[in-house]
Parts: sequence; structure tokens; C-alpha cells
Amino acid sequence: LALVAAAPPSAAYRAVIAAEPSKLAYFPFDGDIGPAVTNTISAPNGGTLRGTSVLSGAAAEVVGTTGLRGTAGLTADAEWEFPDSTGSVEAMLYQSGTSGANPCFFSIRDSASVRYSLHGATNGGALFFWNGSDVSQWTTPRNMIGRRSHVVITFDNGNVTAYFDGVPLGTRANGLGGGTGISTQIGSATENSAELWPGTIDELALYADPLSPDTVNAHASAWFGAVAQPVITQMSISSGILFLTVPSAADLSYIIETSPDLVTPWASVGTATAGTGSDLFLSAPAAASAEFFRVRAFR
Repeated sequence: LALVAAAPPSAAYRAVIAAEPSKLAYFPFDGDIGPAVTNTISAPNGGTLRGTSVLSGAAAEVVGTTGLRGTAGLTADAEWEFPDSTGSVEAMLYQSGTSGANPCFFSIRDSASVRYSLHGATNGGALFFWNGSDVSQWTTPRNMIGRRSHVVITFDNGNVTAYFDGVPLGTRANGLGGGTGISTQIGSATENSAELWPGTIDELALYADPLSPDTVNAHASAWFGAVAQPVITQMSISSGILFLTVPSAADLSYIIETSPDLVTPWASVGTATAGTGSDLFLSAPAAASAEFFRVRAFR
């Protein structure tokens, strides 16, 4: 009998990122000793820690050995502005507590103009996109405070979609702002360290294309582990409400997703329900003449 050590989840997670053909930047933060931080895709487009920011690690907070606590200013790259209005930003986030303002984990923004800035919520219960004039918001299925969360924001020609732990939270009609050639940073909204992220940011990656729902789910599953999707055992519709029954596991959460045509990305309906180890009874509005539903299980 030969015992072989299993590869750590970080190796599987980094492998799926490395395989993405449209990747533009990747900041794993491991191996950096400060004040410099390295973009492993394009070394000249790295960055520098600001102020009292540090690289540190705790098992519950980071994927590898270290992550960013604080903010880093980056050497800007015009490709990160998504000039064709398509692209994605991905990160592992650990929010350590509440914040005085909706904290920012990545932005191309300065005190005068905005391309985009991406935020969590003061209370850990939402994600935000800001383009300088309009904001889009998504409620997260689980609170982000005190837990590691996988977050992806995709841009696709005037539509922006948020994903949380591999689950799509919905698409909003909102475009990128007009700011270009401006300050770029991880962990704060502006070059002046506004709206600092309270906690750790790790494994931040940028892509030229909008990652598909299946790709995002594959990335999250590479870290959290693949989850067997539930089987719907009963279904009924009454007064415009769809009722579904699924067997559940106590260590998973469950949410209904919908798509009008199986081409439009799946969007979550309502909030997630924690598994109990027995049957769950889920419901969603079913007012459209034709619509597709599924139930997603996730950790």
C-alpha cells in the first residue's frame, strides 16, 4: 500500500486560473516579501504596498501562504480597463469585520474619475459595482464577515454579473465608466486609500473576456470541492408559484436559479437555504409563459 499526499486545494485552484486563455493579470501574493507585489502574468505590471499594508496569512483567510492586508497600488495596464467593454475580475476575499463604508477590493479609479470599482458591503451582506454615476448591487447568499468568499464580477457590453462562491447572483444593465489611464489599486477605492478593505484579499485575477457561469463554477469548485448537484424529487405550480422538493445535506446551501432560454446566464432567485439533512421545500415565482429552473447546491 503506497500513500500519496493529495494535492492541496490551492494547486487545483491555481491550475484552473492558469488554464484560462484570456487572463491578463494574476496576483497570488505568495512569494512576495514586500513592498513589491508580483503580477505573475506580466511582471512589469506589478505593484507596491501602500502605507502600513502587509502580506500575511492565516489558514482561514488565504488560499496559499499569504494574502494582502491593506492596499497595493498597481502599475496600470490599459487592457485592465476592458476597452471593448468585456472582461472579468476574480478574487478570494476575507472580510474580517464591518466597515465605515462599503469597502473596495479592486478599482481603476482616482479622486476625479472612475472606470470601475468593486466593493463588498459595510455589513458583509452584498456586492457592489460603481462606474462613477450608477451603482449595481447584489445580496450575497451568505454573509462575508469571518469567512473566505470566492467572488467574480464580469462585464459584457453594458451588462455586469456578480458571482459568489460559484453561484450567479444576477445580471444588471450597467456599463463601465469613462475614466481611463487612472490610478489602479487592490484593496481601496482610490489612490488615497479610501474605502479600505477590512481583511485579506488573495488570488486576484483579471481576464479580457467575461467568464461563463460554468467556468466560474469550475473555479470555485476547484477550491471548495465539487458538489453533487441535487435531484428534484417533486415539483408543482400553484397560483404562479413553483414549489420544488430536494433532498439536502447539512453542510450545503441550496438556491433556485432561473433562465428564460438556457442561453441567458442563470440568475439566482431569492436567498439561499441551508441544508438540514432531510428534504428541503423551495419556491420561486413562475409567472413567465416559458422559463427554466434548476437548484444549485454549494458550500
